[in-house]
Amino acid sequence: MKKLKLKPLIIVAIVFAFIGLSFFAVGLKTLIFGLANKTDVVEIDAIISCIENDRDSSGDTSHDVYVNYEYDGEEYTNVPLNYYSSSMYEGKNITIKINPDNPSEPSNTMLVVLFGGVFGGIGFIFLVIGLVLIINNCKKNSENKKLINDGYYIDAEIDMVDTSGVVVNGRPTYVIRCSYNNPSDGRVYQFTSDTLSSDPTSLISGNTIRVYVDRNNFKKNYVDISEIEEKIVIC
Repeated sequence: MKKLKLKPLIIVAIVFAFIGLSFFAVGLKTLIFGLANKTDVVEIDAIISCIENDRDSSGDTSHDVYVNYEYDGEEYTNVPLNYYSSSMYEGKNITIKINPDNPSEPSNTMLVVLFGGVFGGIGFIFLVIGLVLIINNCKKNSENKKLINDGYYIDAEIDMVDTSGVVVNGRPTYVIRCSYNNPSDGRVYQFTSDTLSSDPTSLISGNTIRVYVDRNNFKKNYVDISEIEEKIVIC
């Protein structure tokens, strides 16, 4: 029985899942921290006293916002705010959140919660994509093994070597496209191999390639590229 190997697509899937899990863990931890500290803040009225604009060498502009406010009978002036929006202007009345235990520093709890939610959400999406790709790959490998074990195959004509659209480490991956004119029903069936990490053109011998199929359903198929994969590993 021929041994099926991991394809470049599974490498991409594992990378997606790992990045997604890392992002999701950081986002979730940040979100929990932000929500845990949300109850420790109070809202007060403040006035924007100054907005300083600074342009860096790349042309991007940053904004430093300062506010005046009073809390518990004490006045706080020109206190730096930890966020900016385009609707802000000097003299505008805004509502800010502060920690009662340290009223001289506006709280960034909501920013922490927002950051955690966005970061965790992006991570969750990456994680789901990675897991779906891994599950589909495992399912496909299981189906391919069954086809090989059943032992029914056809010799399909090699039509072309094509790029798969999947890039690994900045390098394209490839597939072999082939077809078979079935004398039983007169139909032409087209097949595509799993992805290969290198261009297999120079490693192909002959004009045909073995394709394991379900004799009752040619949609279930496996283009046998095991020998080509071994040559790529050797090279």
